[in-house]
Amino acid sequence: MSSKYLLDGAWELSFHLPENENAIHTEIDVPSNVEPKLKDLGLVEDYMPADNRDAMERFSFVDDWTYIKRFDAPKLCGEDKTELVFEGIDTIAEVYLNGERICDCRDMHIQYRIGVDGKLQNRDNELKVVIRSSELWARGRCNDVFSMIDREVAYFNSNTYLRKARHQWGWDNAPRLLTSGIIGSVYLERKPMPRLEDVYVYTSNIDENYADLGVCWEYKTNELILSDHSVVFSLWDGEREVYRNQRGIHFVRGYLHCLVPREDVELWWPAGFGEPKLYEARLEIVLGEKCLCSYSVPFGIRTVKLERTEDIDAQGNGEFVFRVNGEKVFIRGTNWKPLSPLASEAHKLTAEGRALEELKNLHCNMVRIWGGGIYEDQSFFDFCDRNGIMVWQDFMFACAPYPHDPLFLKRAEAEAKYNIRRLRNHACLAMWCGNNEIFEAIRFWSWRYKLSPEMYEEKKKGYKILFEDLL
Repeated sequence: MSSKYLLDGAWELSFHLPENENAIHTEIDVPSNVEPKLKDLGLVEDYMPADNRDAMERFSFVDDWTYIKRFDAPKLCGEDKTELVFEGIDTIAEVYLNGERICDCRDMHIQYRIGVDGKLQNRDNELKVVIRSSELWARGRCNDVFSMIDREVAYFNSNTYLRKARHQWGWDNAPRLLTSGIIGSVYLERKPMPRLEDVYVYTSNIDENYADLGVCWEYKTNELILSDHSVVFSLWDGEREVYRNQRGIHFVRGYLHCLVPREDVELWWPAGFGEPKLYEARLEIVLGEKCLCSYSVPFGIRTVKLERTEDIDAQGNGEFVFRVNGEKVFIRGTNWKPLSPLASEAHKLTAEGRALEELKNLHCNMVRIWGGGIYEDQSFFDFCDRNGIMVWQDFMFACAPYPHDPLFLKRAEAEAKYNIRRLRNHACLAMWCGNNEIFEAIRFWSWRYKLSPEMYEEKKKGYKILFEDLL
């Protein structure tokens, strides 16, 4: 089992006011965004005034939000791999450990893991995070005229360069708030050897006789010869084992094909169509009778398929329907946007569960996570797993013309891989959607009339590269 040493709580915070270079020194809790602290300090009265969309504009040019945490390192085991983990940083930042620059951050939608073996001192470590102005960082990017045709030039111009929540530039029901902060937990994690990683459990097919499951895994070990090792996959209903499959292994990555008798298990169903049955899926590496390492995850046996025609005509000919376990499901759904414009606050409010309970009260069996917001935390998906609420998950691209140069594509790919792997074992996850209203904008908004035909075709090509080919 891995162990964590939390670095949350009180950090030092310093920054300079952009209008007069006055230095501010204070303390701030992590995780957090900076705006509540600015209010506590009396620097602003309200960071979300309804009548002034530019109220926080001057703080978007602070270029040195400097967080410092001093700590003594926990005792480390010799074979353990120790990583420094940031669950979220918004957005452009550098990370320093004892004066050494160890990471550059460019995306608020991913976790950062940094190996720190040999870099920690027994006592008096200094961890420093310097968060830069997203607006100033974007000014140094290569200008793209297509990024300047979305409504007002100065108001939205920087958004396409940054992997930052799109709503922060202002929306019809969200304030303009180009915020900063360490928005997720920070901790040291020790990963023991041996261990299992990158475990993926899924249902590929269900018929009257069997549920066809697949299990992918990676085994981290220092052992050279594995022929006396076995991998064991099992399903548990409370204390009762309902399925077991054990195979020998010879390599550090593998795949198990499991035919689970249908009479032994129940299926996961969306609300209104049956019970959202969850099992505990366990994966173990064993040597003789000894379990060397294990991994477990809640798991629902189900298949989801979207059947759709190219279009639906005025007479209703055509189809856009989800089939779960082979049966058509009438969707009763709603749209989900972040519960706060500050990501750290949004995650706390979601975890409290009051808003999630409204999904049940509305008798929803699907919720769509809007592409102008944030990828939700584990608590959101755990709730949907337990309550039979399928998730339509947008990637975080919305209502803007995005670049398709190699560096931007590399960042988009890393973001997609991280979030897909983080969420893919959830029974509730029904589909991934590339973006919110971008092809709609290319076809029907005014963009096409503000570009030459050549530029317009180039941007359609870029859309295909990013959303149809890469994602």
